[in-house]
Order: sequence, then structure tokens, then C-alpha cells
Amino acid sequence: MRPSAPLILLLLLLASPLAICLVQALFSRLFRLLGLRVAPQILVLGIVAIGNVAILWLAWKWVFAALTGDWLSIACGLILVLSTYQALSFCYFNLLNLSETSLHIHILMDLLVSGPVPAAELEARYGVKEMMQTRVERMIKLGQLRRSQGDRFVANNRTLLLIGRLIHLWRRVLKLPLSPD
Repeated sequence: MRPSAPLILLLLLLASPLAICLVQALFSRLFRLLGLRVAPQILVLGIVAIGNVAILWLAWKWVFAALTGDWLSIACGLILVLSTYQALSFCYFNLLNLSETSLHIHILMDLLVSGPVPAAELEARYGVKEMMQTRVERMIKLGQLRRSQGDRFVANNRTLLLIGRLIHLWRRVLKLPLSPD
């Protein structure tokens, strides 16, 4: 029994962010092997642009070509598929952008608010030790970490750990840096 057209479209659209991620991982590695440096955001925008053609072709081949409705209904269906793909791609792009630029934005906003800052002060503020101290304190306040015996830290909430592992896996697949070295 063949799945229904709406189910096929739903599965196709839900698979599109994963497909973008896999294609990005493939091209990131290929470009690195070739010695080319392409910003992850630019790469994703190119993949999404080419993905428009792929998603429309797959939707047509798997669903819309077999429909016998009028051309306006089919055109509206294809526009809906394309719009949904664009929305999912936008979410993926923003997630990538967030992970890539969060510290950059924080530093720039800090400079905007406080004005020019000497390089030594920036290094002191955003050094690894200071960032770790700030993050640990924030995680304790949020109930994500707790201090145990012997001044050790223990995860207090497994949900955040699971999310962290997923993000770490995603960054590893994309060959993005896993630490701010």
C-alpha cells in the first residue's frame, strides 16, 4: 500500500533540515580538503538555494505529477511545499548562525555599550577561565549544575546534557570547531 500524498510531503519536508545538515557536512569536509575556506552561513545559503530545485522536483515526482486536479491547485500545493521548505531552512540557518556567532555578538554588544576597550581587558573578560567561571555560576543558579563533595560539579538536569550532546554531535558532523580555540 502506497502512503498518502500528504504523508509523503510531510516526510519529505521533515527530512529537509537533515538533508541540509548532511550536505553541509559533506561540502564542509570537501572544501577543507581542497584548502578552501567558506563561511558556514554562506555554504548553507547555497545549499538551501539549490535545495529549492530538489524539493520541488521531488514533490512533483512523488506527489503532484499523479494528481488530476486543476493546474491552480497543483501550483498552490507546490508553493506551499516551497514555502514550508523555506521556513524549515530558515530555522536551520538561524540555529547554525546562533551557534556560530553568539560570542561574536556578545563581544560587539559589549563594545557598543561600554565603548572602546583595551585588548588586554577583552582578553581578561573573555578568557577561557573567566568564561567557564561565569557559565558555571549561571548553570548553578539555573539548577543545571550542583556542587557535590570535594568541590566537584554534578549535572543536576539530564535534559540539558542530552541537548548538549546533540549539539556536539551536530558540530562534529559539520566539522565545526568543538571549542573556541
